[in-house]
Amino acid sequence: MPALAVPVAPRGDVRHHEQGEGVAALLQRVEARPAGGAGAGNGIDVASADVLISKFPVQNALSVGAPPPFGYGVYSTATGLTVKDCTIINCRSGGIRATSATGAKILGCKLLGTDGGIYVAGNGVTVTKCAVYVSEDDGISITGQNALVQGNTMKKNRLDLANDGTGTETGNSFRTGGWAQGPEID
Repeated sequence: MPALAVPVAPRGDVRHHEQGEGVAALLQRVEARPAGGAGAGNGIDVASADVLISKFPVQNALSVGAPPPFGYGVYSTATGLTVKDCTIINCRSGGIRATSATGAKILGCKLLGTDGGIYVAGNGVTVTKCAVYVSEDDGISITGQNALVQGNTMKKNRLDLANDGTGTETGNSFRTGGWAQGPEID
């Protein structure tokens, strides 16, 4: 089954979309600000399998007074997630967090000023051609087997790349100058 492009709404505008609807994305930017500036929220929450999120800027996801899973640019608990050509800025808990993410693909995304960059837990994960700058935690963190981490740029992250599983890491660029003495690769 091909991936589904999921329309998203700004925080506070609740919309439900069932897999298979095939509707076009309606917004050009997701500003993830909880109503009244209080509380917490993610830019995009994904719970369905085989979802495609493409060309969406997400900024200012907050985690005020709430622990994770709030405050991520993209937060997913499903398999087959694809995040492609997205820009994620200033998200307090992290840029992209995908758990139970077997087969996830993070492609061509740019992340800036997030507490954590890209965290993916699952087997057969692909992270390619992404740029992660100024993350207060790991730039890219992978947990799982058979990951492909290729052609990414990481700069000024606390730790540039952490791959706790197996797979291929090739053609990645590390430009240190942040907290890491690096490049630091775990």
